[in-house]
Amino acid sequence: MKKNAYIILLLLGFSAWLGACSKDDGPDEEVKKPKWEITTKEASAVDISKATISGEVTSKGIGNIEKVYFSYWEQGNLASLKKIDSELAEDGKTFSLALEELKTLTTYAYKPVVKLESTLELEGEILSFSTLVDENITEPVVKTMGVDKISYQGGLMKGELVSTGESNSVEYLFVVWEEDKEEQNFAATLADDGKTIEAMPTLNPNTTYNYKVVAINERFIGQGEVKQFTTGNRIYIDVNADGKGDGTTWEDAFTEFTSTISKIKAPDLEIWMAEGTYYVTGHANLWQENIRFYGGFESGAATLSDRDPKANETVIDGRDIRGSGNDMIKTNRGSLENPTLFDGLIFQNGKGGDGVALSADRPVVVKNCVFRENESRYGGAVIIFSTSATFEDCLFTNNHARGHSGAVLNVQGGGKRGDEMKILFERCKFAGNTANGRAGAVGNEKHGGARAPYYSPIFRDCQFVNNKSNNGQGGALSNWSEIFPLYEGVKVWENEGGHCHANTDGACGGLIEEEIPVN
Repeated sequence: MKKNAYIILLLLGFSAWLGACSKDDGPDEEVKKPKWEITTKEASAVDISKATISGEVTSKGIGNIEKVYFSYWEQGNLASLKKIDSELAEDGKTFSLALEELKTLTTYAYKPVVKLESTLELEGEILSFSTLVDENITEPVVKTMGVDKISYQGGLMKGELVSTGESNSVEYLFVVWEEDKEEQNFAATLADDGKTIEAMPTLNPNTTYNYKVVAINERFIGQGEVKQFTTGNRIYIDVNADGKGDGTTWEDAFTEFTSTISKIKAPDLEIWMAEGTYYVTGHANLWQENIRFYGGFESGAATLSDRDPKANETVIDGRDIRGSGNDMIKTNRGSLENPTLFDGLIFQNGKGGDGVALSADRPVVVKNCVFRENESRYGGAVIIFSTSATFEDCLFTNNHARGHSGAVLNVQGGGKRGDEMKILFERCKFAGNTANGRAGAVGNEKHGGARAPYYSPIFRDCQFVNNKSNNGQGGALSNWSEIFPLYEGVKVWENEGGHCHANTDGACGGLIEEEIPVN
């Protein structure tokens, strides 16, 4: 017992001693670890294009400095940020960087950075300075020049730099606008000759623009005189082209037909097509008016008179069309004054289900074209629906309709007045076309309502030979629902199923039965 009591007394004494040691006997200072502090100094020696920036290590912490550097950038433009190494001065604390080739009259932000061996980076406060303006700088002088390489997309605008106004920092641009429309600014570049200013903006086709060159230095804006130019209205297609593929020249021509149609976003354009076969891949809708397709060119031709459709066959082929109801091309815009034109083309193998080679819902003019080996349910090659159409010097051969109208179906419908439809076939030949139903070659009919007058297609100096209606209702022609065509010098020969069929008396009068060469 005595031994245990003795141990307890010892423990109590030790606890009392610890308590006494832990008492706060006075205001002893807390021991602090040293901390790093980096101070950004105000920029000095600021001039029109120069400045010196500085930083200082005002307090050192644990670790060693690996390197020091500065970050600086044009205020509001982080993309211009640069990081440049510096060196500590002999005092081991201060470091600075002399900046040159700065932009005049520009505000720059900057900060010093200290990188430790531990990879930790310590930054100073961000400060800024502004370069000064050079009072010797005067207004830049520029001249507006002409436009080269004009295409449907625009052209290469040119200007001439006469003087920078004693500035080493000049920006160039072209101001472009249509009459009574808002101005657009396009950045320009100074060519290697140090004199030519150039820009090639993308503009609308067949449009007249005002334009002028502009130069901007630190103090002034210099402007050239206002000039005008008109963008081009021509697109080139050449299946063998291997250039940029933008359709602006023969070298850079588009190479596909269907995709080119989808790129036509403006009216009043010419499409020049070089010889070759263009395989269409699907339904091509034409949504602009007054689009003119010309085939029969050799690549590189300069004028319309250079083409020869017979020697340079330009073929639009529907071999690769899949699915039902895919017309090779359909016109959805146009007027009697601004119809769609096809000249010097061959349409073949249009066999996309119920689709045809050419479907016209708006006025169309077709010249010097061949329609061969096309097939559809109605109108083996062409359907003209309640609109006007002119065909001149065209050949329709070996087309077939699983229903009626082996080559062409002209139909008035949808409440359209007949006097709003002007159908003309002039100097056209129909040979070897067939239909399971009526009209081995051409069917003319009306549907949907009783609005009068009915339309009267005109056939002038045309030939129908060896066409066939499998049901015997008009090997060459069929006129349905009080349609009365006008025939002028139209010859028919060896058409099976009768030359002409009509469900109204007098609709087949005036045809001349005379031997016609098949070829």
